[in-house]
Amino acid sequence: MKILVSESSDKETRKILDIPKQHLLHLLKIDNGYHEVINMTDPSKELRVYFDIESYQQDFVDILGEVLKLLNGIFNTTNDDWAICDGSRFLEKEFKVSYHILSKKYKMSLTDLRRLVQKLHKPYIDDSAYWFSMYYNRDEGSLRLPNQSKKGINKEGVPMTIMQGEIADFFVTDTDGLTLFRF
Repeated sequence: MKILVSESSDKETRKILDIPKQHLLHLLKIDNGYHEVINMTDPSKELRVYFDIESYQQDFVDILGEVLKLLNGIFNTTNDDWAICDGSRFLEKEFKVSYHILSKKYKMSLTDLRRLVQKLHKPYIDDSAYWFSMYYNRDEGSLRLPNQSKKGINKEGVPMTIMQGEIADFFVTDTDGLTLFRF
């Protein structure tokens, strides 16, 4: 699997390693700041269905419950069909909600994921997770893996804590055994 290990603050230099899945499962037990690289040059590429949820709040709102209800209605699933990581934290005067929600059952093309997120048009779904940045010299995105902080990419962010699922459920590019969902 392609793993973003480090990146300079200006994003000009990136260190990406190809780490075998079984070795990566072992490495993810501690915080190395790893992010999975998602190649976005081919939008027909099938990926595990994933959502990056972010919101800043002053009051507690059950965004996770709202998102799961929405996703279960679309995918005809239950809450147990989703792998969930939590990277929420308190900042100065507000609470930053941060979840990664990945399907244990479904994969979709990147094109369909982009269409779905666009149609949902929810302010807490980070739609930048489906597009590469023009600041990079490659057409790649990335998603932080379980137990990992943002230290590898020079940002603040606590390690993502698994709330539900196994580490392997959080690999976006590992789609073996998943059912194709067309949108």
